[in-house]
This record gives sequence, C-alpha cells and structure tokens, in this order.
Amino acid sequence: MGKLTLDWEASFDFDLIGISSHLPNYRLVFFLNEYLNFDLVRADKDVEITLNKENLKSSFAIYNYDNEEDYLSLSCINNKSDSGIFIPELKQTDYLLLIWGNYQNKDVSELNKLIGKIPQVLMSKVIDPESLKSKNNLLF
Repeated sequence: MGKLTLDWEASFDFDLIGISSHLPNYRLVFFLNEYLNFDLVRADKDVEITLNKENLKSSFAIYNYDNEEDYLSLSCINNKSDSGIFIPELKQTDYLLLIWGNYQNKDVSELNKLIGKIPQVLMSKVIDPESLKSKNNLLF
C-alpha cells in the first residue's frame, strides 16, 4: 500500500496589531475595553509554547472577546514573559491584538488609530502576520 502525504498550509486569516505600553496586561485590557467597547476577559489557561532548544515551555497571558452577532473575535496576548518573547522579532512590542472577522465594518487601520489614542498606549501598529519569521506561534 502506498504512502499518503498530507500537504497542509497554515492560514493566517486574521489581522494583527502590535501594542507597546508600560501597563500590566490587566490594566491595558481595561483601557481597551473602556475606550473601544470590547469585553476582553482573561482566558482560563495561558498560551504555552516552547521557545528554546532546551524544550522549556513559556506561558503568555491571553484575553479573549467573542461577539457572535458581529462575527468578531479578538485575542490580546502578552508578547513578553519572564522566560521569553512570544514573537522574538517584535521585541519592542508588549502586546499583540489578533482580530478575526470585521471590526464593525471598519478598516483595521482605523482600529489601530483608536488604540493609538488611548493615553496609556505608547505605540500601536498594524503588522502583517505573514511577514513574521515566528508566525506559527500565532496559531495557538
């Protein structure tokens, strides 16, 4: 019997915004919820990935929001932990906001501008997930 091979290519069908802020994750999420009318809630379990060759796992806090009426899902994940960086090529980015679906039929660049207007946010920028070397970390 012949050997079957499965060709599978990961799909990065979400938008990504990188956020820099000196705030701890729960405070940043509070301001995102307050200014943007989200309801991001801490997930029961952190995202765990292996970042180094010693196979040591690193945990990253994640907050989720699902709005089934608007077909919108958001996840805000720490980019930094005590044991490493989730996306190493984004060392200056503290948090990553992943967006699936439409944000009230607006462009993601508009959402980025709104996030940038939050006084506690130092910087925010839209990032193309396909351009990241460690993009597979975003598939959790």
